[in-house]
Amino acid sequence: MTKITLDSSLTNLVPAFKIGIIHYTKIVVAESPQRIKGRTQLYQENLFLELQEQAVTERPGIKEWRSTWKALGGDQNRYRHSAESLMRRIAKQNYLTPFHSAVDLNNFFSLQYEIPIGIYDENLIDGDIVIALGNEETGYEGLNGRFNSLKNIAHSKDSKGPFGSPFVDSKRTAVTENTTDAIQLFYLRPSFSDEESIELLNAAGKMFSQIHGGDYTIALITKEHREVEIWLRVGGFLLVVSRPCHTNVNTTQYISVRNKKSTSYLKRWILNLRKLDKLKIIMKKNWYQ
Repeated sequence: MTKITLDSSLTNLVPAFKIGIIHYTKIVVAESPQRIKGRTQLYQENLFLELQEQAVTERPGIKEWRSTWKALGGDQNRYRHSAESLMRRIAKQNYLTPFHSAVDLNNFFSLQYEIPIGIYDENLIDGDIVIALGNEETGYEGLNGRFNSLKNIAHSKDSKGPFGSPFVDSKRTAVTENTTDAIQLFYLRPSFSDEESIELLNAAGKMFSQIHGGDYTIALITKEHREVEIWLRVGGFLLVVSRPCHTNVNTTQYISVRNKKSTSYLKRWILNLRKLDKLKIIMKKNWYQ
């Protein structure tokens, strides 16, 4: 079981700060298929043309995350969030080259939604995850090949220390072609409603699983609902439980059920856990194949 918590060090400064989570299992990471390469290249070329008319910093998502960066105490000009860095490359016609399917889609989502997104190998994460604001001592060796200070920058950490951020991710938990289970963190725009956030996560999860196979579940953590637990192997189920429970029917709880026959068993199992209330089961046809 992995618990993911949004620390108050972030929501005290930005009350609407929210993180979207997609948990993938049994995926196959490989070279991106040609249709993804082609779609990404076309998207970058069209984006380049748009950026000739509109500055990167005027794009709605980029602009909002620059404001969020500043509100957290960071220097948005010296330490740019990853979505802005990617978009600045496109503006210079320095297009992204394919790496592997997980990274390529992660970058595509970041450009499309104009937000920082990180994806991590779950089996390289040690213990529970906390998303918090960095201090003078926070940092790691990043994928950019150097040590990165995360002072006044949001970051994700486990029992071994920080491993990801909207600035640059660490080498320690990087997804590779050997990855079979992954956790993707979306640094959502604070202005997004819960409904908009869930819609975005569902769209991204569906597209990712179409390329990589496997199953996915989504969750959303906010100031009001700051903790989720991912329960793996519960009677053969994949389960995401948010605490405290949401009251909105669209964002109450998100549980992926492996097959229809298991549904009644899962309901009975949940009813025995008194702390888990108002759970909503969301089933998708492709999970039953």
